[in-house]
Amino acid sequence: MHIPEYLELFSNNGSMRVRVRFMGHQASVAEQSMQEDELIRLIDPATGRLYRRMSFDEWPFEVLGYEIELAKGRLTIKVKALVENE
Repeated sequence: MHIPEYLELFSNNGSMRVRVRFMGHQASVAEQSMQEDELIRLIDPATGRLYRRMSFDEWPFEVLGYEIELAKGRLTIKVKALVENE
């Protein structure tokens, strides 16, 4: 299973901001920017489904959800640390 790296997903160029919320974890990562058409990059081409896992500096996390706020021009990705047996 391919786990995408957050910092490689988006162009970091555009009007929409991308932020990550780490649930139950003290980690943080730089906010990025993107164009709206880059939302397609959240879909795994092998399965056609939204990515359920994402890595941050090669540390894997489970994606709990994606929140798109059009009025604020923001995508929030909510993640939590993977349990070792998953």
